[in-house]
Amino acid sequence: MKKDRGDIETKEQFIERNIKWWKTNEKHERETRKHYYDDFVQRHNIPKSFFGTVGEVGPGPFGGVLEVCDIKANKKVFIDYIMDELKKLNFISWPMEAEYYTCPVEDLSMIPDNHIDLLISYNAVDHGWDIWKGLRECLRISKSFVVNFDCRGDTDTGREKLDLDHFQRICARDSISFFESFRIPFVFKHFKGVPDSVEFYVEDCSSVRTK
Repeated sequence: MKKDRGDIETKEQFIERNIKWWKTNEKHERETRKHYYDDFVQRHNIPKSFFGTVGEVGPGPFGGVLEVCDIKANKKVFIDYIMDELKKLNFISWPMEAEYYTCPVEDLSMIPDNHIDLLISYNAVDHGWDIWKGLRECLRISKSFVVNFDCRGDTDTGREKLDLDHFQRICARDSISFFESFRIPFVFKHFKGVPDSVEFYVEDCSSVRTK
């Protein structure tokens, strides 16, 4: 069977493993995510009511930052590699009027440039197989972008914790170089831990286009 998830595992294996994990950990994750998301929203002054289109990459079955923090918007967009399967878990009532895309962050070709006024992603883009492709796509489809992801290549502890969901050796210095390559202003935050994590806020992504 073809390993279509970055030559690591099949999509079917990924779905089975992730859905089982979410079902097992539903209670704990439901209780803890709001704390993490609220801190994220506060750090970046993300408005609780947004006039325009907001989107999220990797919202998980609770609807991510947008739903857990009850962020209002004219339109919402949810993007996940297994979006259909996450909705089937029925952990929340998903907005009927939202746009849903079941696709990898590395290929968002069905979404036009600057389609989303504010795009959010918390602890998700590093779960794919090519974070640089994924981040570039996020910048392309958004006008503003706020992202958090782990850097498991920065510390010895981080390197030891590579697994099927975190197998990329991402380093903070490489992520800074990536954003610098677009010659656009950004805000950078680095959090030391096990593993380290980083956050970037790009207020204006409008110059990033499809090549």
